[in-house]
Amino acid sequence: SMTFVDTTVTASKRDIAGTDEIKGAKMQVTDMNGKIIDTWTSTNKPHSIKGLTEGHDYILTEITAPNGFVKAESIKFTVSKEKKNQAVVMKDKQFTASKKDVSGKNYVEGAKLEVRDDQNRVVDSWTSTKEDHYVSGLEEGKTYRLVEAEAPKGYVKADDIFFTVSNEKKNE
Repeated sequence: SMTFVDTTVTASKRDIAGTDEIKGAKMQVTDMNGKIIDTWTSTNKPHSIKGLTEGHDYILTEITAPNGFVKAESIKFTVSKEKKNQAVVMKDKQFTASKKDVSGKNYVEGAKLEVRDDQNRVVDSWTSTKEDHYVSGLEEGKTYRLVEAEAPKGYVKADDIFFTVSNEKKNE
């Protein structure tokens, strides 16, 4: 008789500290030809990926990141032939933006802020408060523009700020 041993491959979506699973990311695994093997939305537990073949390469992709998180670059992984369980961990970082006065110490409330992509599309917009805003809709490796669409009364509208989201796994 023959016995087939299934290797379990789990995918985790975690914060930068690597400890907490992040809920609400739309995830997908494809083979090297782009064929979709599995699609799911992350929960507070790792996801077991079905339908993988030992010794083959696959790509784990984040289709959409949860609000307040940066979409991570895809990860290529190979399913082990060693009949042991495998974990693929993708970490999402966070990118914060705020409006402060010229001293850089005090938050300015009531500014209407937008982050625009290189096609000038608004990826996130909010009104500034006394705390940092976790920007949604960003992707690693891409360049964006922070725009003050409307200044609060008594303030001059700030110049646009261009910034690039690094591929480094640390919050920015």
